Amino acid sequence: MIKLSDLELQNKLLKAQQNVGAHTNYLIDVLKPAIERGDWDELEGLDIGFTVTGKSLGKIGDDEAWRNLHPYIEPQVKKTHTLDLTNDDKVIERNLKNEFKTLLLKMMWLSPHDHSFGTLYNSLTSLKKSSTRF
Repeated sequence: MIKLSDLELQNKLLKAQQNVGAHTNYLIDVLKPAIERGDWDELEGLDIGFTVTGKSLGKIGDDEAWRNLHPYIEPQVKKTHTLDLTNDDKVIERNLKNEFKTLLLKMMWLSPHDHSFGTLYNSLTSLKKSSTRF
């Protein structure tokens, strides 16, 4: 689960993932089953998550939403990390890109372990570097 330096903000952010539309818990009712089904068309149309005010963080399929995610998660951050889903400005194949996104979603919302945004960024960066070797 996402671990923020501001515990109050973290609690508000996690609470914002509940009571979304008709769902008591967006993460468990919608996101987790969609990830498990592995239907990229379905998954790309879902929301990454929601801000503390209930606004969508953007759609999973929208790479621009991923690039702009950090300030919404940690508004007081000194250095913004960009979750860039290209590899040196080259397009990453759809299946691989969606695998990266599902890993990030699981780390952010579904993991029993705490992950900072920096950990998300470093994991994505390392995986992108590894993927170019094949």
